[in-house]
Amino acid sequence: MGKRMHIPSYIYDLSDIFDDMTDIYMDICHVREEGNKMIAHEMGKVILPVLKESSVL
Repeated sequence: MGKRMHIPSYIYDLSDIFDDMTDIYMDICHVREEGNKMIAHEMGKVILPVLKESSVL
């Protein structure tokens, strides 16, 4: 695999969350319900602490 470019701090790389999964994709780029749940969970781990810190929650 090639060397990864530097990723800015405001971008979160979730490209590996499906590495150990099978039958996640319904086609070349769309994921099934379980895949969407996994994406939402990972996004929540990033977003919720920020919202709590800013007193939004």
